[in-house]
Amino acid sequence: MSTTPQDHESSTFVYEFKSGKRVELPAFQSLMTFGRARRLRKLDEAEQTFALVEEVCGEDSPEMAILDEMDLPETAAFFSAWQSHSGVSVGESSGSSA
Repeated sequence: MSTTPQDHESSTFVYEFKSGKRVELPAFQSLMTFGRARRLRKLDEAEQTFALVEEVCGEDSPEMAILDEMDLPETAAFFSAWQSHSGVSVGESSGSSA
């Protein structure tokens, strides 16, 4: 599994699964607008993540079909890589401090 490109400035996140299938999504950081964060703020972290993916991919997209095949370890690795690519996680903004 790999993510490319590695820089946090990239507007695109590409993830390649062991199977060779690839998913290309907008960089996580570019998706977290104030309005989106406001709408998701009352959901727990898991629900925020699923709502964001469903909104970005769309239910019938090829990307969603690939993501729907992920097992639990793949799911955790994918979401971790997507969030780390931008240096943020769901519920955080780029201005948040740890």
